[in-house]
Amino acid sequence: MMKTFKTSILSLVFASALVAADGASAASVRITFDNPLFNSSSEVVTLNNDGTKTANVYAGLLTGDASELKGVDKSIFVDSVKDVRMYCYDILESIRPGQSVTYNVSFDQVVARTLDFLGGVNSVLGGDTFAWLHPTSVLQGAAIQIGIWESLYENAKGDFDIGKGKFSVSGLEKDTRDWLNKFFAASGSAPSLDSRYVMVLSAKGAQDMIAGDPPANVPEPGSLALLALGLAGLPFVRRRSGKRALV
Repeated sequence: MMKTFKTSILSLVFASALVAADGASAASVRITFDNPLFNSSSEVVTLNNDGTKTANVYAGLLTGDASELKGVDKSIFVDSVKDVRMYCYDILESIRPGQSVTYNVSFDQVVARTLDFLGGVNSVLGGDTFAWLHPTSVLQGAAIQIGIWESLYENAKGDFDIGKGKFSVSGLEKDTRDWLNKFFAASGSAPSLDSRYVMVLSAKGAQDMIAGDPPANVPEPGSLALLALGLAGLPFVRRRSGKRALV
């Protein structure tokens, strides 16, 4: 009976680990962007990337809904599948209002400087892990977007600065600049955002996105493997405890 119980549990554990690993490698989701695209939370700014491209773009929080989830659960979205909140993590491509895009979901593609910046944003906005996804004004959302771009495209280890370097921005409203200065100042001292709480949505031919990810309360593949080892040792422990009882 003990052998049958152990075999059944181990089979379940290893099967779960394989499913989790397979899901992680094939994770995708279809995002349908709202129309209007920015839901009134954007500002028009002028970007200059690497001194080669200058463009007028909208900066702000994007919204949409998620469907056709593969390899991931709907719990990966902070608010809901009907209220997906995200920012652009790419300025080389574009998105149209109402466009639907099938994205690959990645949990390890956010650069360290972005995590530093988002940690600063959260610190200024009260400390909540996902405060960066809930700006309280159009210009605050624009500041968060611009800071994310700065963190991604300006690889220098120095201070954040949108006025110089490979990436620069001009034409900001005063409030947007004020918010940026507060976020940048906090990024130097506040704890960085833990990479577990963020994900990247990437697709060829469409603008990549960065979004929040509340970790699910389920064992990761590594934890499942450790659980399997622990279960494998149960009969040995039982035999030893029984032997002591006979002494």
